[in-house]
Amino acid sequence: MGTIVIFIIIPENNPVLVKLGKELFCVFFFFVIFIFIELLKWLYRSIRIRNEKKQKALEYKKEREKIEQEGIDYLWSRIDKLDPQIRKSVKQLVTNNNSQLLLKDRVKIGLLPSDLFDTTEIKSNTYGYKLKSDMYESLIYSYEKYGKISHFE
Repeated sequence: MGTIVIFIIIPENNPVLVKLGKELFCVFFFFVIFIFIELLKWLYRSIRIRNEKKQKALEYKKEREKIEQEGIDYLWSRIDKLDPQIRKSVKQLVTNNNSQLLLKDRVKIGLLPSDLFDTTEIKSNTYGYKLKSDMYESLIYSYEKYGKISHFE
């Protein structure tokens, strides 16, 4: 269709038309228009694919942030439920690079949640405790990013 329109618009004494002849001229412009249309289709697909990738990356980032926030919220809730003295010890462990704290009372060691703390007996009736490594890493991340380790700090 485009070739016929171009053939009708171009004057009969056009040097390209005179040299190629009517048939080759029509074939030439057919291929030019065909390649141009294919180029436009390729550009459209490329732009659409790039936009879809950006959209998926954005959705993935939002989902990851949502999951991260849920994890932080769970962590903060877990710390909020602790006894104030234990919460203070957790804060101290976070701020001093998880250096072991000492307790001389076995009963108090028994009160420390085993899912949060690792305890070791150093001497008779002297116990050391520190945060478990995964809990420490999570709390450090929370402390560095938000400046706190619980909701009510």
